[in-house]
Amino acid sequence: MWQRFNESSRSAILRAQQEALNDWRAETVEAQHLLTALLAEENGNIAIVLNNLGFPISKEKQEFPIKRIDFLPTSEIEEISAEFHVDSQLIRQIEARLLRKLRGQSTEPKLSDNVKRILELAADEAREIHNLVQGSTEIGSEHLLLGLLRLDDTQFQETLIYLPLKLESVRASVIEYLQAQND
Repeated sequence: MWQRFNESSRSAILRAQQEALNDWRAETVEAQHLLTALLAEENGNIAIVLNNLGFPISKEKQEFPIKRIDFLPTSEIEEISAEFHVDSQLIRQIEARLLRKLRGQSTEPKLSDNVKRILELAADEAREIHNLVQGSTEIGSEHLLLGLLRLDDTQFQETLIYLPLKLESVRASVIEYLQAQND
């Protein structure tokens, strides 16, 4: 299955898994984890596509609200971080893994049905755009973003209110970007 996914899309999926690991409440990799992972790609295709639409990626990444409830209060994490000279993010990762183990979850979250559907939609987008652009048939991170925007999930669509992107304008920007890559 993964052979059609290029390096940037595989990296985004791995980052989404890491996001889910850091979110101790997550039992699976959800759409919001994938979106966060895609927005973390500051110098890739997504950044170029969103920048062309007037949404600089670093600005959107800072303003995008991801709901996360941490088990330990931030003050305790900072105290532990200072005491043991360890990065606070590492402590959060350890916290998330320990909580997963205590709850009997695997240490590697599986893809949710929504994320599997996003991957299918991304494959459709790659096929359709390939017919228009005659470029690579690989599924890139830009196709994952289109798949996310096509996802018909009310809860996730409410999250996208904070990132005002329309499917058609993003698709047009992706096509423009890929055409420029082929020239």
